[in-house]
Amino acid sequence: GGPTDGSLLLFAPDSNISRATRTDTLRTIFGEFDIDDVGKAKSGIGLSLSGQAYRRFPLGGSDRNILLKLNGSADLYRKMEFSDLALDVSGGPELRIGRSRVNIEAGATQRWFGLKPFVRSARLGATWRRPIGDRSQIQLSGSAGLVDHQVNDLQDGRFHSGQIAFEHALSPTMGVGLSLDDWGRVGEGVH
Repeated sequence: GGPTDGSLLLFAPDSNISRATRTDTLRTIFGEFDIDDVGKAKSGIGLSLSGQAYRRFPLGGSDRNILLKLNGSADLYRKMEFSDLALDVSGGPELRIGRSRVNIEAGATQRWFGLKPFVRSARLGATWRRPIGDRSQIQLSGSAGLVDHQVNDLQDGRFHSGQIAFEHALSPTMGVGLSLDDWGRVGEGVH
């Protein structure tokens, strides 16, 4: 187990690239808010890109490495104010302990929306992975970090996440998996 090198290139029409609506107002429990023309639905063709690069550096033996990863994604549109880009860098030790593999990492993410800084985050995380028999494995992972919302300071805060996952190979080319995720966020000024 471990990360695999992957990249993806997609062309697809998008009927709502602004993630907005065609209505003029937004109803909430606090009242009705006007939506200006910039925030309304737009239609267009976009380019979606994603990719990952990683490198393992051995630490004196086959059971200890330093794993560095770089992930990027971009949803690009002709009207660049709707483009969404993200870059993530992370690294840390990868250890094999008996039949288990443990990864500990520190990471940082920067996201841009409309080519302007949007959200920055930093995190610490750990993953434990262990085979069960010849064709199954279980994985436990968790992380915690800080979010700096660069447009709205009221959305700054801390987050945590956890996951339990089980995978089983039905054949050399097919498998099934089941996962249970928990994700939470606490705003700094909202306790």
